[in-house]
Amino acid sequence: MSERTIQTIGVVGSGAMGAGIAQIALVAGLKVVLFDQNGAALNKAGAEIASRIARLVEKGQAAKVLSDDRSTRLLTLAKTQSAAKAASMDKDIAA
Repeated sequence: MSERTIQTIGVVGSGAMGAGIAQIALVAGLKVVLFDQNGAALNKAGAEIASRIARLVEKGQAAKVLSDDRSTRLLTLAKTQSAAKAASMDKDIAA
């Protein structure tokens, strides 16, 4: 059996736990697809993740490239848009 490397994860739910999982995955260098039915919750989670990563950069706990790169590695989708994108993920996590 060949080993498979995870490059993209999907996180279902953009509340505190889902946003936290997404942030950790982004810091680890993964691409993240964050799903939620609530568009306002998705927007809030995206802003909070960006803010927390920026604080890590300010404290010297993460490279600036991580902050710059985050926007290209985080995709937020409402569930109605989910089916097509879900097929391209390596792993999904329900939070």
